[in-house]
Amino acid sequence: MSGRADLRVWRWPVALSVLIAVGLAAALLGEGGAWWGLSWAALAVPLATIAVALARSRRRARSGRSNAGAARPS
Repeated sequence: MSGRADLRVWRWPVALSVLIAVGLAAALLGEGGAWWGLSWAALAVPLATIAVALARSRRRARSGRSNAGAARPS
């Protein structure tokens, strides 16, 4: 893969992992109030992302547009 393609593949996983780290740090180091709100928000975003991805994949599977058996172009 080229360098630019690597960045496109890893952009979202890295962003989500940084967000998780921020949320965990806020939960562990913060003293209530806004810190807990920040931790809840930061830790809820990855869960919401997973829920959206699952809903999209289930909707795609129901409509028969799954690419699991499709031939890849050369």
